[in-house]
Amino acid sequence: MKLCCRKSKCCDHEDAGGGTAGGAMFPLAFAGEGEQVEVVAMGKSKKVYERLLSMGIGVGDTLDIVKCQGQGAVLVAKGRNRYALGGGMAQKIYVR
Repeated sequence: MKLCCRKSKCCDHEDAGGGTAGGAMFPLAFAGEGEQVEVVAMGKSKKVYERLLSMGIGVGDTLDIVKCQGQGAVLVAKGRNRYALGGGMAQKIYVR
């Protein structure tokens, strides 16, 4: 599966998944630099959910995408805190 930025022309994430009233959900790994996103769902496993909560990231939080790296890794900011998330973790966080 090729990962790409929402702002690129190779994918159309607006039509993908979700169908929520506030916009389509997509994995955090697909967010583009400079975007502000809201967390709407997290990984299905209890371990992923607890790990993200221990970092201070929860459903309903607003995250700023600071930097996107290859393979889906992202650097996000929540308030004055910054978090580096690997591609696997970023794939398990759904945002809009």
